Amino acid sequence: MKRVLLLSLLLLVSIQFPAGAMSGDDVFHGRYSAERRESKRIPMGRKDFKMLRECLDELSFSKEKIVLIKVACISSFFTVEQCCKLLQAFSFENDRLKVLEFVVPRITDKGNSWKLVEEFEFLSAKEKAADIIERCLS
Repeated sequence: MKRVLLLSLLLLVSIQFPAGAMSGDDVFHGRYSAERRESKRIPMGRKDFKMLRECLDELSFSKEKIVLIKVACISSFFTVEQCCKLLQAFSFENDRLKVLEFVVPRITDKGNSWKLVEEFEFLSAKEKAADIIERCLS
C-alpha cells in the first residue's frame, strides 16, 4: 500500500499543467482552484499518460491499480482512447466497471464514449458499462 501511495504522489507531482493555464503566482497563492481545472478539461498529455501506464504495469494487484487511477482522476482528464487503455490494465470486468465509474466523468471527448462499452466482453458487463456512461454523462 505504501508503494501505491508513493506512486500516486509521484504521479500527482509530475502532472504538468497546460501552458498558460496558470502562473507561478497562482501556484504560490493557491489560486489554481479545482473550478479552473474543471473549466479547462484538457486531457492528460502523452508523457504523463505513459508514466501513469508504467506505474500501473508495476503494480500487481487490482486494488492498487484502482487506487492509482482514482488518484489520477483527482487532477486529470482523459480521452476515451486513454480510458480504454486504462481499462485494458485489468483482467476482470468487475474491476473495469469500478474504474469506469470514476474515469467517465473525466472524459474530454464524450461523443466517443461508446467505444468504452467495446472494452467489455460479456453482454451483462456491456449493459452495466452503458448504464454507468449514461448516468455519469447525463
